[in-house]
Amino acid sequence: MTRGKIYKLIHALPRKRGKPVAIHNLHITLAFLGAVDAKQQACLQEQARNVSGTPFKLVLTQLGYFPKSQVIWLGLAHCPEPLQSLANALNLGVNACGFSSDPRPFSPHLTLFRKAVPAPTSPTITPVEWPIDSFYLVESKTLPQGAEYRVLQRFPLSDAGLQG
Repeated sequence: MTRGKIYKLIHALPRKRGKPVAIHNLHITLAFLGAVDAKQQACLQEQARNVSGTPFKLVLTQLGYFPKSQVIWLGLAHCPEPLQSLANALNLGVNACGFSSDPRPFSPHLTLFRKAVPAPTSPTITPVEWPIDSFYLVESKTLPQGAEYRVLQRFPLSDAGLQG
C-alpha cells in the first residue's frame, strides 16, 4: 500500500527528471556495508537480533536532490527518534562486526530517480505515511539493468526486542 502511494508520486513527477527506481527496490538504507563475507554476515545477523525498538510511523514529506549522485529522493522533514535510535543501534552492531560506520550524519531517504536532473522548483507533494514494524538485512547486486536486492533476513520490531 505504501509502495503504491510512493510509486504514484514517482509517476506524477515529470518523467524527464531521471530513471525511476523500480517499486520493489524502494527502501531506506540504515547502514551501507559494501562487500560482506559469510563470517561477517553471521555477525551482522547476530547483532541485528539484539537490536530492540518499537514499531513507528514515518511521514515522508520532502523531495530533494543529491547533485553528486544525481538522485532525486523522498525523505522526512525531521528524523523521528525511533528511526534514529534504530540506525544508531545497527551502526554499533556494524562496528562490532569490523565495519566502519559512515561518518556523515544519518539522512534517511528513499531514492525515487537515478541519473536525474533537479527540477527548477520542487512540487508540493501529499505526505506519505509509512508504518515501520521491521527492518531487513539485504544483499545488493549491481547489474547492467540496475540494482537487484535480495532479503536475507527480516527483524521485527517489538517492545520486547527482536526475535530471530
